[in-house]
Order: sequence, then structure tokens, then C-alpha cells
Amino acid sequence: MTPVEPAAAPDFSVGSPNQPQSVDPLANDAPGHPEVPLVPESLALVDPETGDPAESVTVPEGVYTIDRTDPDAPRIVFTPNENYFGTPTPVDYTVEDENGTPTGAQYQPDVVTDPIAVNDGATTGPQGLPQSWTPEPVPGEDFPVDWSTLTLLDSAGDPTDEIVVDGVGRYEVVGQEIVFTPEPGFIGEAPTVDFRISDEGVSRPSASTRRRSSR
Repeated sequence: MTPVEPAAAPDFSVGSPNQPQSVDPLANDAPGHPEVPLVPESLALVDPETGDPAESVTVPEGVYTIDRTDPDAPRIVFTPNENYFGTPTPVDYTVEDENGTPTGAQYQPDVVTDPIAVNDGATTGPQGLPQSWTPEPVPGEDFPVDWSTLTLLDSAGDPTDEIVVDGVGRYEVVGQEIVFTPEPGFIGEAPTVDFRISDEGVSRPSASTRRRSSR
């Protein structure tokens, strides 16, 4: 007699913060024989602490549950914690065929943010007078812009309050503006400096700004 052994395959999904996402775990699982199908109602999560079957599993990043609205195609649902994004702890599941032979696999969701976009900038002004420019970040769909995170970036890419270019002038962040104060005798195009601003989900795009002083 030939053993009938079902086989389960890993499942994946991608979703947004604060939104449940789900997968039909049996859609890519296979019975060991066409006449010994999998039994959808036997689908169960695996408690990571006890190894016992469970209808719900809580992980540090959210909660897994089983949605049995369609009894022939139950779904595993991951509901992330508020404002969480990243790759959460996966969950294991099991399912049996009509012989009672178990198989199982793992479900790994991913919670991704829609990042903000930010533009480069440039200004021109008279010799010796400060120039200012306000970035125009476009927030993603998930989190608003956090203006308190606006910062310049030094040559190593680290945040800094100001950048001084010898013989040229000083860059600094003042409120929601980047201010360039040229040296009294400087005329021409100042070196470009980088800046960064984040959204409240800590998506951090960066851009650059340049200044020109003329007589």
C-alpha cells in the first residue's frame, strides 16, 4: 500500500499599515492523492508556545486569526498593531486530508508603507543676504509628514544642525525652511547640501538643495 502524504507550501502577502491582510493557505497546498482531498475545516494555526492548534495567535506585531466565512476556502488573516510596518513574526499552520494525515507550512505577511517623496531645491539671491527655501514633501498614503524631523545631512549622511562651507557660507534649518547665509564676499554657486525629512512612520527620503549668490 502506497502512503498518501499531502504537501503544504509557504504563503506570503503584502499590505499597508493599519489594514488587515490575508491569504488562502490551501490554494497552493496539494493532497497526496486526488481522491484524498484536504479538509478545509481542519485548518488550524499553531500556538508558538505550546505547539497546539489555535484559532488565534498573537505576536508582538499583531494578531493572526482564521476567517471561516467561506468554509471551503478559509483564510488566515493578519491584523497589524496600530501604525506598525515591517516584517512581522510569521505563523505556522496545519491542515489534514480526509485520512487525517497532517501537513503544514508557514504564512509570512509583510506590512509596507507608501513613502513620502521630496524635491530638490535651489534659490538665487543678492550678495551677502540670507536665502531660504521650504521643501515640498508629498506624503504617502499611510502617514503625514513630520516637520520636526527636517534636518541637514553631513558628508557622512548623518543629521546635523548646520553646515559651514569655508569661504562660502552657512546652511541651517529654521522651522520648515533651509536657510543659507553667504559670506559677505561670496559670489557664485554654493556647494549642494543634502537634507532629510521623515513622515510619522519614519519613512526618510532625502534630497538636496543648492544656492547661488550674485551681485
